[in-house]
Amino acid sequence: MKSNVDAILEKSIACAVSAIEIYNKPDFKYREETFSILMINAWELLLKAKKIKDAHNNIRVIYAKENIPKKHGGKSKRWKYKMNKKGYYITQGIEKLLMDFSNDSNIDKRCLENIELLNNIRNSAIHLINKDSELCNIVFEIGSANLKNYIEFIVENFNKDLSKYNFYLMPLSFYSDYEIVDNLKIQDTSLKTKLKKDLLILNTQYKSGPDEKYSILLSTKVSFTQGDAKIITTRFGKAKEDSDFTINLSDDEIDRRYPLSFEDLIRNLRKKYPNFKQDKYFYKLNETLRGKKINGYQRFLNNKTKSGTYRWQYSSNILNDFDKYYTK
Repeated sequence: MKSNVDAILEKSIACAVSAIEIYNKPDFKYREETFSILMINAWELLLKAKKIKDAHNNIRVIYAKENIPKKHGGKSKRWKYKMNKKGYYITQGIEKLLMDFSNDSNIDKRCLENIELLNNIRNSAIHLINKDSELCNIVFEIGSANLKNYIEFIVENFNKDLSKYNFYLMPLSFYSDYEIVDNLKIQDTSLKTKLKKDLLILNTQYKSGPDEKYSILLSTKVSFTQGDAKIITTRFGKAKEDSDFTINLSDDEIDRRYPLSFEDLIRNLRKKYPNFKQDKYFYKLNETLRGKKINGYQRFLNNKTKSGTYRWQYSSNILNDFDKYYTK
């Protein structure tokens, strides 16, 4: 039978994996909100597992407490474990856990600060339903550091191997072209303003060196070439790059991202627009739109050398761009 620690730790990892899987879906409308909710849940379970482990598997250490009321009003110094109306014990929430661990000298403060930031995003999830690319990018950078810290925390405190999991977030540039979304920005949100202010304060407070295990934020740049993406990640507070690596898209991944052939594209355009004509205007327009990495992929017969015969494959996103030029 699993111990309380192992059972809660396993549940925490499952929750974190779910958060990653949902975030990395190519088309998911509630990406940032769901990720922040699930990752805070994963951290809450992880910190509970840590607390139980430190208490030699005593699960009562995570129960919430309350003072027993006096007969004639007020509260006594005596306490009891808090229960809900149905008689179930209430456990401590993420805020109480962070408060307790803030006094633990063995836990890096950068890790706790990062969880606080993500928890603020979780609590203000209602603000994240807009199409503000800058806000989404902040969530990505905080979330990337959060995952890195999550792995480090498990290895450091539970000595558990997580190599079988893909603990990374796909950079937003795989889904959205941030050079062209300025027209989608809406009025500045109070959440974004607060996040920027918090990050400025933390940047001056934590001048971390290159060997720090934990991070508050990871800044990522993505540069595309045909067939691969070069990703450079820089830690918050560091003066130099943290890592530099290349992701190569497999044939299956290319087909998933760009499932439409030229024939498929024409068929969809004829169905969608009654005034569509396959004329010179279309060919010139198509050449422009497919050049955006989110819309088209130039697939060569020899994809390694990028030479010889090639054909264009298209993502469904290009159909939305054609809306600006044809009548539905």
